[in-house]
Amino acid sequence: MANLLKNTGVDKGMRVAVMLENSSEFIYTYLALLRLEAIMIPINIKFKSLALRQILSDSEAKCLIFSTKYENDIITATDILDNVKIFISLEDNSTFTNNYLCRFNDQALFGGPYDLKNDFPSVIFYSDGSTGPPKGVIYNQQALIDNANAFQSALLIKENYKIYAQFPFSNYFSMTSIINNSLITGIPIIIADNLDNIDNVSNGKDIILIATPNFYEKITNNDSLKNTDHIQFCISGGGRLKPEITEYFLKKYNLPIYKSYGMIEAGPIILVNTNEKKITSIGIPLHDISVAIMKDKEFLRSKEIGEICIRDTNIVKKYCSKNVKIENCILVGWYQSGDLGYQDMDGYFYFVDRKINRINKNGFDVYPEIIENELHKHDLIKEVAVVGAQLSKTTQKIVANIVTTNKRAINSKELVLFLENKIPQYQIPDEFAFLDHLPKNATGKIARQLLRRKKTT
Repeated sequence: MANLLKNTGVDKGMRVAVMLENSSEFIYTYLALLRLEAIMIPINIKFKSLALRQILSDSEAKCLIFSTKYENDIITATDILDNVKIFISLEDNSTFTNNYLCRFNDQALFGGPYDLKNDFPSVIFYSDGSTGPPKGVIYNQQALIDNANAFQSALLIKENYKIYAQFPFSNYFSMTSIINNSLITGIPIIIADNLDNIDNVSNGKDIILIATPNFYEKITNNDSLKNTDHIQFCISGGGRLKPEITEYFLKKYNLPIYKSYGMIEAGPIILVNTNEKKITSIGIPLHDISVAIMKDKEFLRSKEIGEICIRDTNIVKKYCSKNVKIENCILVGWYQSGDLGYQDMDGYFYFVDRKINRINKNGFDVYPEIIENELHKHDLIKEVAVVGAQLSKTTQKIVANIVTTNKRAINSKELVLFLENKIPQYQIPDEFAFLDHLPKNATGKIARQLLRRKKTT
């Protein structure tokens, strides 16, 4: 495959965007680009033309490897771009290009240079755009290998395990927890978006299930995990996992879901929690990463809510994105993540909310996730997103945007009574808005900025 890419025009240092679903070809492409010392830009297959165009332009990608499933969006995204010169389709039925990745077996072996320990850029990860336009950061291969080693040590992954992978390979979390983890340990990857064949690929209790929070939520809602005999434990990352999902898996299936916390700017995996007695925690730092809770320039004591900060030695050197400087987010040697949390006496960290989501109500700090966790326990609530609506320069009102199950109506007074004695009075929403659906971005995360702009009464 490296030889095919080289003959198509890919060379050292070229930035190559890859828009493929989970497949063996995704991993082959990753390794082939490393062999060529090119730079891979994994792109979420759910990104539509506008988000795709922004990433291709911002990254200055010269080549795009894609599946024809996404060809229409790619044509629209690139029709006004002049930086993408080479297009390579996975399948040989493209109407857009005559370069086909599937024909790599026709090529001779490349056999070119490859230096695992060099510091040459190898991957550019882009954010999902949930808090603004996607921005990219550059990783060298050694940093990714070090992170995968630290992750593997924290999970104590054994040689006889198998990774049952549902998590999208394009995400930074997969690069560490699935792909590089497998390359380091030699354990196989089973690619699947459901659990239908889990009985056929296991020789015992040797499966590690690595999946998205939404996947675990669907299992919980449908009670669809029928046979847990083969699963050793589960891993979740890349987003918020509701505490009740973790509780359900422990109670119903006797299976722990180990949570992790990370970001494209650091790690990329930073914290891992394998403590089943602290199911709401996002974990403790991997052995080579320093994390603290800070407010302004001060370190906070246990249980005090502040910003989750990472020591700058663990931070990537720069953003790939133009006009965005990593230095702007560093204060007294610590990277400010934009996430709020706290640490307990045992050193475990807890996520509270995004800093941008915090609501100021008459001088009190209100954290939407605390309210949402309680509302999710109501039988008739399917989805909820709490945001602040500006009333004046000094205060906001709390608005709970709710999608009900089976479109059944709920009386607002009933919800106020439901929340009483569960959260402080000042945290109870001032308004309940009932919607058919919550707006979401391309990766399925709630677009809270749209809800904030929505007119309220």
